[in-house]
Amino acid sequence: MNGLPRADRNGLLDTKALNGRKSEDNDKFRSLSRTMQSQLKQARKKDFMGKPADRNTLVYFVRENLMLLLLLLISVLCVYTFWFTYSYWKLIRHKNILEPNSRALRLFKSVPMENMKVCISIFNYTNIEEFNLNNSVPFDVESVGPFCFRDIPNKKDVSFNADETEISFQEDSSVRFLPNESKGTLDDLVVVPNIPLLGVFHQVLERSYVIRLAMATKIKLYSYEPFLQLKVSDFLFGYYDELLEWIYKMGKTVGYESPMRRFSLLDSVMKSMNSRYTLDTGLADVNRLGDMIVYNDQTRLSVWKTDECNEFRGSYGAYWPPASVREGGNVSFFNGFLCRNVPLVKEQDTRYANFISVARYQSSPDLFTYPSNASESCYCLEEPCIDNLFSVGKCLSGPFVLSYRNFYGVDRDKLPHINFDKLTTYTSRDDEWKTYFDIHPGLGNTMSFKTTFQLNVQVKKKNLILDFPVRLEHDQILPTVVIERSGPNLNKKTTTLLIVLSVVEGTLQYGSILLTLVLVYVLVRRLQELRRLFYVHKVTVSPPIYLYHQSTISHVTDQRKIYSQL
Repeated sequence: MNGLPRADRNGLLDTKALNGRKSEDNDKFRSLSRTMQSQLKQARKKDFMGKPADRNTLVYFVRENLMLLLLLLISVLCVYTFWFTYSYWKLIRHKNILEPNSRALRLFKSVPMENMKVCISIFNYTNIEEFNLNNSVPFDVESVGPFCFRDIPNKKDVSFNADETEISFQEDSSVRFLPNESKGTLDDLVVVPNIPLLGVFHQVLERSYVIRLAMATKIKLYSYEPFLQLKVSDFLFGYYDELLEWIYKMGKTVGYESPMRRFSLLDSVMKSMNSRYTLDTGLADVNRLGDMIVYNDQTRLSVWKTDECNEFRGSYGAYWPPASVREGGNVSFFNGFLCRNVPLVKEQDTRYANFISVARYQSSPDLFTYPSNASESCYCLEEPCIDNLFSVGKCLSGPFVLSYRNFYGVDRDKLPHINFDKLTTYTSRDDEWKTYFDIHPGLGNTMSFKTTFQLNVQVKKKNLILDFPVRLEHDQILPTVVIERSGPNLNKKTTTLLIVLSVVEGTLQYGSILLTLVLVYVLVRRLQELRRLFYVHKVTVSPPIYLYHQSTISHVTDQRKIYSQL
């Protein structure tokens, strides 16, 4: 064999010659190693950073580190995916599509929230006797309560259309009184506006002349008072009203259907909440998940001036478009109590359960405002229209006007008949008057919410009974109650699931960055060492001399083992 001592005629190796050759090779390799170590030591002092590597070095580097480079490419793609896109949450959002027998449908029907409440604060009129003697005295009103009720949400009569792109259902929420979370008892006495009486002026007296004449005679004969003293329980749960009962019986005779024969504020609130809806299931387009389509069998309202204001635009309130939320754009939902779409603007980013980042959206500050020429507003049905007083009489079938709590934002010069000394004055930073939703920016789900509106009664005086209600003026606004509905948090199971999903996302985000940095560090170190080797030996082909001689030593060693076995 080339490069090895010949064997004798018995096939044995010349041991002496082999040992001499071995000693000679070892001396050469030791000398080569010392020379290379010295040259490498000098090369390490040379700065290669900022200088391009030659082609041969790069070719060898790519060939020897191909798997690491592919892994680096994957890790960079992961960094981009988990940090600069919402692909992770988009994939999970598809699990929210409302399909028959799906987990998403079960959660939607039962609402995965804990401690949902409806709290009602009542405005108590404390100087009615003084007002009866002198109607120029402003009303002293104070807020009593709140009286809170556990909101038990449910949905019934759930059905899908033929292609399962729409879901229809009837809200079937119920309430249970929470004495420990209320301020006051249901036996407390309050003086409140006589809503049935004021409602009669708004509804019945717009009917035929015969009905209006009969009503005027009835009211004048019995001298109904515009204010009543009631127990909180009677005001909220209902009480017998002689005038309503009489109207109900008379309606059967003359063909007029009375809307009620007893008054209950809570029943009126629950009737508005327990409406029938048809929503988009998100099956055709997940970005339209939860959008309103039909409300109480209407595809559009017929209350406001324009088609745009009568259309249903936006969400039902459970799901929102994630892209708009992430960009901080405005979103909207339809509120049956207001009979309109409610635009929401982003207020800030906050934390849910001290862990999950969510976007807080609040009702637009100009929700109830009108342009300088109020007649141009589609929501101004009867002038004068005052900013932050929103008439919903045609929708709720009564003389009702909505506002923010304690008339926030209303020019108080427009309400000279009310003494505001006992009412808290709020600023734009206070949350008590706000309606807000905390929305997950990835899923578009509502994490928590609070809706707050004040219900007021507007005095309407009609022909034939201009002196009724006595001592009250036409178009006066009387504060009645503040209704607050809230869902402070999801149930523990859903919260835990979202926290786990967020932890997984965070692990993937920071893990991809860490892996990328480690790979970059390793590859840079390898490239620098390789450039030093090529610099020392001026190698233009691979592999380098040092690696070549190392492989040669291994090859000779293997040959020795072969000959030792001959």
